[in-house]
Amino acid sequence: MLVLPQESDHSLKTKHLQIFIYNKNYLLNMVAVLKLYKDIEGTSGNSGTSRDTSELTPSNVRFKTADDILIDSNNPVPIPSAGSAANNSYVNSLLIKCSTAPATMVDNFRFYTTGNNFGEGITLNIGNQYPPHTESTEDASGYRVATGTVGSTGNPITTVYSTITGVTDLFTYTVNNQLNPGNASFISETGNEINAVGETTNYFVLQASVASNATSGSKPAETITILYDEI
Repeated sequence: MLVLPQESDHSLKTKHLQIFIYNKNYLLNMVAVLKLYKDIEGTSGNSGTSRDTSELTPSNVRFKTADDILIDSNNPVPIPSAGSAANNSYVNSLLIKCSTAPATMVDNFRFYTTGNNFGEGITLNIGNQYPPHTESTEDASGYRVATGTVGSTGNPITTVYSTITGVTDLFTYTVNNQLNPGNASFISETGNEINAVGETTNYFVLQASVASNATSGSKPAETITILYDEI
């Protein structure tokens, strides 16, 4: 849920960002089960809590000005006054983890959206690089703690993650123009593939940015679809 109150106390509320993960182009022996995790707190290079988002109520991702996993209306992103810089949510550091192993392997992850968005003045950015994470001892060497001012604004992705040098509006990626990070960039496991329980992708980092021309009110849910190949 993305909740964005204006200084006048009018609020902009969006439903949760829904993320669906499913396989395509596969040969079935044993079907892998992959889940979306969000990492929070801890220290840079060592996340404190890694939470399966399917266990949340509802089981989606919310953008807020706090580094927590809660799906609630607390710490919304304020709509700034006219002429002021945009306010940001805290970064969401997300990864995909294998909970049931494939017969052979999973790779070739792709992302796309419907091409819609949360409305005028609201941008959903994804980092152009993917900080590393692997299964071994839950190594999260690429992880950085989300920072900012609680209840006001989060620091930009490129400030939190020095290894991320740019961002792209996620809604520019559609079914006919998919984001394909490539195995070498998106999977740091051995062989740049996922083939065992606990193995993960690298992080993909999302952040909502809210400008002064955003309007208050309830916004519809938006969906990210994540495809992968399984053998």
